[in-house]
Amino acid sequence: MISNFSNLSRCRYFVTAILLLFLEAQTAVAANLSDALSLQQRFSGSSEYRAGNLPDSLLVPVRLLGAVPKAGVHYIPKRTDLVTLLSYAGGLLPSAEGYLIIKRRVGNEFKNYRLKLDRLADADENSIPLMQEDDLVYIPFFRPVIHPDTMQMISVVATVLSIAVSATVLIGRF
Repeated sequence: MISNFSNLSRCRYFVTAILLLFLEAQTAVAANLSDALSLQQRFSGSSEYRAGNLPDSLLVPVRLLGAVPKAGVHYIPKRTDLVTLLSYAGGLLPSAEGYLIIKRRVGNEFKNYRLKLDRLADADENSIPLMQEDDLVYIPFFRPVIHPDTMQMISVVATVLSIAVSATVLIGRF
């Protein structure tokens, strides 16, 4: 009986050591990923883009921020519509929320207009808003209810627990 207890104890220490090594490796990978993402955010500041090669076209500045590949100030031809502006910016990122906000000066004040992206996709040519000088278009990023890091940690913990339970059952049978 004492021999079985000693073997069981050694197996538990072995499983614990493997689990700790696994968690340490996961922590190192997460830290490297976090460092890479913070560097990307730090050095991916806004840029300026010019569109339209027509010789006599007047270009107006429009700020486009959020979930697009080319966020920044876009100098676009006057009377450019929103869909064309989004195409100049490289389209939407997969992490884009289902709406966008246009902040526009109306008289002496600014007004916010919220548009659903699915309505924009189905809109006819006359109902797509035209961009005006100094408009600000913001496309928010999708914010999941549970953060992806939390989901990853839950899956790691579940994996570790399943390994521990499997090891305990196997040790108990042998």
